[in-house]
Amino acid sequence: MRVKGFLVILVMVAALVIILWTLKGNKENEVPEQVEAFSRTKIKLTLANLRALEKAVLTYSVQKGELPLTLKELQTMGPLGAGLFDAWGREIKYEKLSRDNFRLTSAGPDGVFGNDDDLRLDR
Repeated sequence: MRVKGFLVILVMVAALVIILWTLKGNKENEVPEQVEAFSRTKIKLTLANLRALEKAVLTYSVQKGELPLTLKELQTMGPLGAGLFDAWGREIKYEKLSRDNFRLTSAGPDGVFGNDDDLRLDR
């Protein structure tokens, strides 16, 4: 699935949540619950995307003998199973920490790197 495919799925999930919320009724106490559920869904989607990118980086490493310098290098191997963006549409940050270690980070719901809501995968 390419980045466009991932974003299409994300939009479909968002539309489904909105439709279900509308059909269910919008009592005042339900709105915060629905927003929280939608936020949790975005977090789960982003974590799944980070794991898929981790596999792509490891596959690249096996095939090329080294970790990529950037995530864009993964595209030379063909279509990615995961997009380079998180569920909020922001680019995922990749850091090569050493010869064998790397970090993938999403800025999380607030869109700011370096605070407690960041989603991070260290390998």
